[in-house]
Amino acid sequence: SVAMELPAILSRLVEFLRVRRICLVGAGFIARVHADALKSIPGVAVTAVVDPNGEAARQLAAATGGAAVHASA
Repeated sequence: SVAMELPAILSRLVEFLRVRRICLVGAGFIARVHADALKSIPGVAVTAVVDPNGEAARQLAAATGGAAVHASA
């Protein structure tokens, strides 16, 4: 029943809301500095990297743990 599933649903929702999701716009030098700093903050995850240079964006996304890559915002 829905009432029995509600605690599990709420638990997952609370966990989802605890993580701060960050999108890095640009994949240059300073974005790498920011990505490294963000890795050290509990509850923060880089979930997207945006840069028209697809290769730079892919490399930074891989370094952050597999963030999504986009060519434009």
